Amino acid sequence: MPDLIEKASFNALQLGMHEFWEDLKKQIIRMEEIFETIGEQPSDKNCNPIKAIVKDEFCLSEKKDLAILNDMDLIMYVQVLENINITTYGLLKMVAHRLNYNHIEQLMMECFDESVDNDELFELIANEHIK
Repeated sequence: MPDLIEKASFNALQLGMHEFWEDLKKQIIRMEEIFETIGEQPSDKNCNPIKAIVKDEFCLSEKKDLAILNDMDLIMYVQVLENINITTYGLLKMVAHRLNYNHIEQLMMECFDESVDNDELFELIANEHIK
């Protein structure tokens, strides 16, 4: 994430990327708590499509001549990640509810809400940047 934050040329985007990074750290802590609660170890064994999206970074290493194009790639990349998070947290929240894991449901709701807020934030940043 620090590398991605440095790529942003627009101040509001840099601030949004910092907020996104801080929220991701909180979400990781929550996920660790959930795995501990259910007595499981996290595994990425069957996550190849997600790993491919994260590693691809929408070719962000290819610097474009116009800074706005780099910024728009960053925004698109982060919004794709957040939409994956929104979908995943929403599903896991529903599963936790069905299994009566109230504490886990609450943690999933917090992750879900942060992801929705970040998605909306990056949409606002894009709208401001394109004016």
